[in-house]
Amino acid sequence: EQFKFQDQLNILAEKGWLDKSTAGYKLHQIMQSVVRNSFEPTCDYFKNLINHLIQSLESSNITQSHWLVPYANSVLPQVKGVNNALRSLCYELCDAYYELGKLLDALEIAEHYEKVCLELDDQEHLSIVYDRKGNIYKSMGEIDKALHFFELDMSLNKELLGANPKSEHRKNSLAISYTKMGDSYLAQRNWDEALHYFKLYAQLSEELHQKNPTSPGLKNDLAISYSRLGEINLSIGKTEEAIQYFEMYSDLKSQLNQDFPDSEEHKNGLAISNLKLGEAYEKQGDLERALQFFTVFSTLSEEVQKANPKSEKLRYDYTISQQKLGNVYLKQNQIDLAFNCYQKYLNLAQQLFKAAPRNYNNEFILAHAYSCIGDIFVEQKNPEARDYFLQSEKHYQALFDKTKISAFENNLDIVRKKLQRMA
Repeated sequence: EQFKFQDQLNILAEKGWLDKSTAGYKLHQIMQSVVRNSFEPTCDYFKNLINHLIQSLESSNITQSHWLVPYANSVLPQVKGVNNALRSLCYELCDAYYELGKLLDALEIAEHYEKVCLELDDQEHLSIVYDRKGNIYKSMGEIDKALHFFELDMSLNKELLGANPKSEHRKNSLAISYTKMGDSYLAQRNWDEALHYFKLYAQLSEELHQKNPTSPGLKNDLAISYSRLGEINLSIGKTEEAIQYFEMYSDLKSQLNQDFPDSEEHKNGLAISNLKLGEAYEKQGDLERALQFFTVFSTLSEEVQKANPKSEKLRYDYTISQQKLGNVYLKQNQIDLAFNCYQKYLNLAQQLFKAAPRNYNNEFILAHAYSCIGDIFVEQKNPEARDYFLQSEKHYQALFDKTKISAFENNLDIVRKKLQRMA
């Protein structure tokens, strides 16, 4: 049988259908073209493969599926025609490349995704395309281009809401587009436009919450809108307005925490609301009120961190709470209390840095914590201050060398001036 098969291969090679080499037989290029044309690679032809790729990308995180992404990408240009499955594959691939940090690849897929949506006349997914393009350009630092696509997304969401004015989903989508516009204007430090869009976000969130007051998701969205308005007002020096928004934010977070006492998210949200109120009162000069809110922030963040000790984010929040308390005690000239908080701040910062030394935020707070202890020792005329400033200098220098970020260089200069004054 083997010899007969070999004979058949030789006959096909003599006819020119196969190319024969020492490695074996291969279909001739002309015959390959004939086969391809006979079996047109339509969406239906690739149906099983496309659905399998979508399911694989949907059901696993990017760490597990990163190897699959370039393979799935290679399928797209081979497919002729469009259908909903191909649109879904574009959606999954665009998000996968974005999550991998491969922004140019994500943008290329977004272009393909847009063409598919336009051919299908799929307005819902076209809105998603505009949002994804905006996210990509914002991550690239091209804010004007990001704003262009976020505005297209917003306009399309308004149009879709007009066609279905009672749809909660459509209102949610429009609310999200307002936040994207607001965040982009914040990146440009255009406070007036940012405030305008976050007010629109808050108005729509209030409307949604009033119609469905028992929905924890809608209540949380409203809380976030108040938080963002508070942050902007605090940035432009409108402290009273900021405090009012932060109080509304805190009230809603308190309700959510009461309704869901076992929820890490809501307890942490309540902790953060106290942090923001503390920062606003500190900026206003009301140190007693600031201390009250920072104390609650510290207590809640410690509780949440102990319940989930593996969370770096929660440990980071608790670390920051000690810095905030130390700052207020120092302003009140309560040196011993300030030193105790700064010592905790340093110990926690050392733990964070040891666990994740490549995290720039961790090294930054470590450098800052050393500097805070140094400041206390200067007040006490303790010569050990120099050792702490040197440690701070070392980490700020490392951060600037790795990132070239001017803020790290500025902190480095401040620490060096402190060392010069000591000398």
